[in-house]
Amino acid sequence: MGQLTVLSYSRNQEYEADSLGVQYLPKAGYSASGLTDTLRAIQREDQLETQQRGQGDRAVPGWLRTHPLTSDRIARTVQLAAAAPTVPPQPDGFLAATDGMLYGDDPDQGFVIGRTFAHKGLGIGFETPPGFSPNKGASAVTLSGPNGARALFSSGRLGGARLEDYAAQLMRRAAGQTPVAVGQPQASKINGIDAVLLPGLVRTSSGDMEVVVVAYATGGDTAYQFIAQAPAGTARVFDPLFNSFHKLTPADAAELKSKRLELITVRPGDTVASLSTKMAVDSYQQETFLAINALDAGAVLKPGRRVKLVSWGR
Repeated sequence: MGQLTVLSYSRNQEYEADSLGVQYLPKAGYSASGLTDTLRAIQREDQLETQQRGQGDRAVPGWLRTHPLTSDRIARTVQLAAAAPTVPPQPDGFLAATDGMLYGDDPDQGFVIGRTFAHKGLGIGFETPPGFSPNKGASAVTLSGPNGARALFSSGRLGGARLEDYAAQLMRRAAGQTPVAVGQPQASKINGIDAVLLPGLVRTSSGDMEVVVVAYATGGDTAYQFIAQAPAGTARVFDPLFNSFHKLTPADAAELKSKRLELITVRPGDTVASLSTKMAVDSYQQETFLAINALDAGAVLKPGRRVKLVSWGR
């Protein structure tokens, strides 16, 4: 019951934010329907990601989600906007501002290509095991897999410490106040890189968990590490991940290119299908074109209209 109360509280906060947004937009000179348009854009992006990952959008019922379903919020904001003050249309400067905007992976946070993570600036990469989904952050990559298996990839400073001692520090930090039975460190070379694997076992009320720290020294004071956990007896699922860590070759790095939005004007004869083939995406070209341009399937493009494409960075 406590969880349901928290979920309800979170949904109420989202609804309150929508209500306030509809009030503030007209006061700032914008149409209240702009919030609905924004939520629809979020919904299109969510649906596209769902298609790309092959996941069902309704895996969790709307009433049990931490946040309201976007469709529920859209229906609500349509009603709220209908009662809001009318605002004269504003010149559309936002579309022009999207020209050249970064799309997809931020080079400063690395690239996810299929199951591969590669960071051009750091010059390193690794491959996630089947069934794991990487989630990039500003300073770390989290991996979530089956049966509660999880891993965190990040970097740190050796500070003159031996790699074995550095791995032990990471294990203590990961365990916190929880007692952990630490095994013997295992030193090796992985793809020519010095590495240390340190296993551990944590007893919890829901069962024993294996914790594995793998630290890599690529030269200098920088170290890279995986901190992984899985139910006892299943941590070997991470072996391919640990063994895939490598330095990028100059050729590997040269292939990592950012993507940008490019604003073009529709010409006579242009169609959704023909323009979609120009998109710098590996799959779901037409679906992506429709999503970023707020178009429905079967849309007819009028000459003179400006639309967005995904292109390789200039």
